[in-house]
Formats: sequence, C-alpha cells, structure tokens
Amino acid sequence: MRPMRLYLAGKGQGAQSMPTVQTVRLEWGEAAMTPEQKAAFIMGQAAMLNAIVAGMLSENQMRLHRGEATAYAEEAFQRVIAEYSILSWNGALEYLRD
Repeated sequence: MRPMRLYLAGKGQGAQSMPTVQTVRLEWGEAAMTPEQKAAFIMGQAAMLNAIVAGMLSENQMRLHRGEATAYAEEAFQRVIAEYSILSWNGALEYLRD
C-alpha cells in the first residue's frame, strides 16, 4: 500500500487565476479508510471548497466596492468546483462505495 501524503498547491497570480490562498490537498494511495473516515474526508473537502469560493466572492465584492473589475469570472468558479469533483453526487457515491 502506498502511504497518504500531503502537499501544498501553488498560489495563483492575476485576475483570472485560482484563489491566492494555499490549498492543502490530500493524495491518497491505496490505504483503506473506514466509511466514517471517507465521509469526514468529503465533509472536509466541502468545507475547503466553501472557504475558497467565499474568498473569491469576497475579493470580487471588495473590487466592486472600489470601482474595479472583478477578479474572478464564472470560469474561475467553475475551475475550482471541477477541482473538487469528489463533491459531485456521483463522485461522492463512487468514493463512499466499498
């Protein structure tokens, strides 16, 4: 079995880039997880996705308040959501399947 490892994704730059917060990602090998651990992992990923999207929305609102163009367009939000594909209905069901 391959061990679980943690790594940090890079920071984004520019108006249409990903959020500038460093995102902690988990890369799972073939380590067996209990159903409870799998559910907790999905909950953690959902919390992280919400935090990233909230930061993006906040940055857009601050820029609008200053009279500037928004930093993140719809495509940037779609990329973040696609990055967390495990949170889709089918992705979660597949992940939780024994």
